[in-house]
Amino acid sequence: MNIHGATSKGLVRTTCLLILLATSACSSFFDKPQRRPCAGASIPAELADFVIFDGPGRDLIDVNHTGRIREVETSCKFEIDEKTSEGTMSLAVAPVFELERGSANKDRQASFNYFIAVTEPGRKIRDKVTYPVTKEFTGNATRMVAKDKTITINLPVGPEIGGTAYHVYVGFQLDKAQVEFNRKRLNQLR
Repeated sequence: MNIHGATSKGLVRTTCLLILLATSACSSFFDKPQRRPCAGASIPAELADFVIFDGPGRDLIDVNHTGRIREVETSCKFEIDEKTSEGTMSLAVAPVFELERGSANKDRQASFNYFIAVTEPGRKIRDKVTYPVTKEFTGNATRMVAKDKTITINLPVGPEIGGTAYHVYVGFQLDKAQVEFNRKRLNQLR
């Protein structure tokens, strides 16, 4: 056996091993499930804040509590039938609130309602649900950040309708006077 024969056998073995590794790596790479895009989420500016007053006064000493939606955490999980490409997107939505206790607050609580609305293609409202929340200020705290429970919404998806066809809106459920109050404040900031 010459030195060239040994090198050729080693080279053949190494080449075969590399081809085997490369093809198995490609197979596992292409078999991984594709990540699908999730629905978007927005907080309408006029419904992102609230101020609760005690009584008819509108001064700083009349404020019971205030709130602001700091962010909306979302995530998606898909269950898709490979044959039909149809299935369900489970959309998890969890709003995070910033709450502040005002001078008129005696019960150390912040109570409010917020909504989650889902629009489908064409921005038509598919569903809207309102959720009541009561949070308690502990000790001498006058501010808190509180994440509400995660709400799961199941939505149909398929070849024509993907996750991004839907959009989620989260806002405080306000009356007309509160919306007008927010509009005036927003206009003053512009």
